[in-house]
Amino acid sequence: MSLTWFAVEIIILFAGLSVFSFYSMKKRKRQSQIYSIIVDADSETVSLQRIMSALQMDFAAVLKDVRSMSINLNYPLLKNSHIDLERQLLVLSKERLEKQRRKTSKINKKRHTADQTAIECKHCGAKNKKGSVECEYCGSPL
Repeated sequence: MSLTWFAVEIIILFAGLSVFSFYSMKKRKRQSQIYSIIVDADSETVSLQRIMSALQMDFAAVLKDVRSMSINLNYPLLKNSHIDLERQLLVLSKERLEKQRRKTSKINKKRHTADQTAIECKHCGAKNKKGSVECEYCGSPL
């Protein structure tokens, strides 16, 4: 009889862990969506209303998520940020925003440089190294 109760307790434990894992994944996805909205805004302030309407969340949920994100190292743009409750704005740190802009600028510059050094194959569309005579992927002449 005690073995049966032990098995039931194990099943309940695993079910609880599964539910917790599901909600944790859902929360992480929601927070990454919030972060992408903040990064895309590219401004010192982001309206919490904008986040609420984009993700169809209520004010309390957005507030809770943004506050927990601001102490998480995975969201560096939110470090030293604060929430202006009166105006319902997320106010970002100017230095963090500038770092994000520089980082984005470097990424865009690398992409632009990579595009200039590649030759696109007219047959398959693959990008090949400049100076190649034939496509590395399909063998067509460039």
